[in-house]
Amino acid sequence: MCLEGLIRDYGDIDAEVAACRNDVALFDFSFMARGAAAGPLARQSVQALISRPLEALRPGRIVYCVRTDGRGHALADLTVWQTNPDRYEVFSGRGEDIAAIAGGDDLTEESCVLSVQGPGSLRALVGLADLDALSQLAYFAHAEIEIGGIRCRVGRLGYTGERGFEIVAPAGAKQRLWDILCAKARPAGFAAADILRIEAGFMLFSNEFRPMVTPAEAGLQRFDAARAAPRRVELVGFRADCRFRPILYAPDGSLPFPPREDEIAITSAAWSASLGCVIGLGYVRADAAREEFVDPAGKFQKVRKADLPFIDPAKRRVRGGWRSSDLLPDYL
Repeated sequence: MCLEGLIRDYGDIDAEVAACRNDVALFDFSFMARGAAAGPLARQSVQALISRPLEALRPGRIVYCVRTDGRGHALADLTVWQTNPDRYEVFSGRGEDIAAIAGGDDLTEESCVLSVQGPGSLRALVGLADLDALSQLAYFAHAEIEIGGIRCRVGRLGYTGERGFEIVAPAGAKQRLWDILCAKARPAGFAAADILRIEAGFMLFSNEFRPMVTPAEAGLQRFDAARAAPRRVELVGFRADCRFRPILYAPDGSLPFPPREDEIAITSAAWSASLGCVIGLGYVRADAAREEFVDPAGKFQKVRKADLPFIDPAKRRVRGGWRSSDLLPDYL
């Protein structure tokens, strides 16, 4: 994924993160590549990209999948949306995954993807959409729903660890839709999204898949039906001391891998205002029986292993349903 063209922030990263955690924030995820396959061979075309079986997928549902190379190393994570019995849509951060769909159509340029995230997401759409249809969407489900008079496909996903909606609309309607939603939700940039996903224990393929790791080593074995191989490393969360506050941190090309028994290969890091410390993700030896590690690059000190996710360990927020109180402002 190329970060060029993405908006880093809208002036106050911590406030953008807080808006998502406590109320509602609006993200532009239009960098996502989108493709579709239709017809009697549609499922076969999409299945060729991934090992997770698609037989159980049904129209109106979404599955999370991992794409691997010929040696079983993770390349990208994808979501597959079935829109009708013989049509599937694929979303990825990499355009090459969409190009690999045999007989598929690349819909990236004709699409925009906006995301409303946070406990106030449903309230933000009052007067803009059918609230019954939105509130009935299950986690990892989608439906066609008009928002502000614009025909959209809305998915119930939460990359931030909060309840929310991903809204897929025609590219030509993007500015109008953005303006409508901006009146109801605080705009947030990719820096805030990065902090939120780390707090939620979610990976970013361009970071966590940069080393040559298997889905099992990245903790994604349940999304990969390939034969399990012995794990050399495991992805863990950490807290650390640091002389700077990392923003959109990514390892450079010199990332030592696999790490030594006392080392951690850090792939993501961010300052979490809510936790009051630097947190992140990284790989340690699968057989490492220790709680503190050394960053060989020397950027992070006192790197202590931490349980994932950092927030909401039971993941009740992102999976939770909507209540009538979710439609009321916090001050009432």
